[in-house]
Amino acid sequence: MDGTVVLLDEQDNITKFLTRKDFRFCDIHSYYKTVNIYKFSREFSVTHYVPFLEAYSKALGNNEYYEQVLKVISLLDDHDLKASRVENGFWYEIDDEQDLDIAESIFTDSQSRLARLSERYGGYWRYPGLLDFCYLVNPYFPNERLMGEIKASFEQLATSYPSGLDVNNLLAAKSLGLDRQQVLTGNGASELIKPLMKSFQQPVGVLRPSFEEYADCAREVIPYTCGGDHFSCTAQDLMDFFRR
Repeated sequence: MDGTVVLLDEQDNITKFLTRKDFRFCDIHSYYKTVNIYKFSREFSVTHYVPFLEAYSKALGNNEYYEQVLKVISLLDDHDLKASRVENGFWYEIDDEQDLDIAESIFTDSQSRLARLSERYGGYWRYPGLLDFCYLVNPYFPNERLMGEIKASFEQLATSYPSGLDVNNLLAAKSLGLDRQQVLTGNGASELIKPLMKSFQQPVGVLRPSFEEYADCAREVIPYTCGGDHFSCTAQDLMDFFRR
């Protein structure tokens, strides 16, 4: 959704052209991305596009996208601009190296796609339906109230330095009903996993697939590989295995 987008009515009439400066992420569900393929009739070219193109060029110069002229024409009552929706199939506009990288991850065979996706560790949220078994997920956090507070304070949070460790420990302890000496907060799981795993003198049991930081930081590891198509196991499976 980068570049020019349009708003459509129920008859696929283009009601508005929106350029980057008009783009609002909160309205993204109602936008349609232009694929930059247009068909102009002779009459439209003579009565609308060419006259507006010449006037725009004289007033603002030639260093503009041609869709800027369409944006001006769309403000007229009789512009008669319609869209043809591309409902099926994939397409991607390539303007730079990053676009090419994304397109190559979409338009490739399954084996090559797996290799490319594996290089995007931490960015799997961009691919709906892809399950990341190495990602630590808490389904109960953040709750609705916290999300509301984050949204309300987003601008201040994005432009301010975060609180120090002592303050974070105090806030976490208060919310959990604990003394601050009983809590240690960290900037991401990896920061806490290393000292935790090093504190165990005995071998540590780990699941696979899982977050590999556990195994990397432990002194000695006994792995349990979850089986089946869904990598599922029960608590009893784990207890029986590690008891042995």
